[in-house]
Amino acid sequence: MMAGWYEGCIGWRVTTERKLFFDFSDEYEKSITQVFVSLPGNPGNFDYRDLTGKKIGFVDGFSSSEQCVADNYADTIIGADIPPENVVRCPGIDGCIQALRNNEIDAFFISTAVTGGRTDVEVVSELLPSCWPGGCALMARKDSRVLEWFQPALETLMSSSEYGDLQ
Repeated sequence: MMAGWYEGCIGWRVTTERKLFFDFSDEYEKSITQVFVSLPGNPGNFDYRDLTGKKIGFVDGFSSSEQCVADNYADTIIGADIPPENVVRCPGIDGCIQALRNNEIDAFFISTAVTGGRTDVEVVSELLPSCWPGGCALMARKDSRVLEWFQPALETLMSSSEYGDLQ
């Protein structure tokens, strides 16, 4: 999008950082929860309540970031302000799973929207409230006119009785 190839991308969460560069439609999906995950059986006995000295994975481009942990869970998680040397960026969920298998990270932090039904990871924390109170939206370049037609179409869809069935 930054290179001008696309007008917008659907399914992106509104974050403070993204709002600096992009415009957003109204949100069409509810907010989600975040979790820490490890390999099945939690072989390293990871305890999310104390991140001190732990290497934590974060999927590149996802809104479940180290800033999210620091800003939202410092009152309930010791070591929530993870030092840069303990932050590991993963190229996708499979990259974080491989980092777990290689003992490069102790756990990774991700939204529950992408962990459901997976058997190659295990949730090792309680469901943590979303870092951002909103849900998904269309993210558009600031110079794009796509929201001029998308927003009214979204409002029409959301006001229909069928929309509730989709949730």
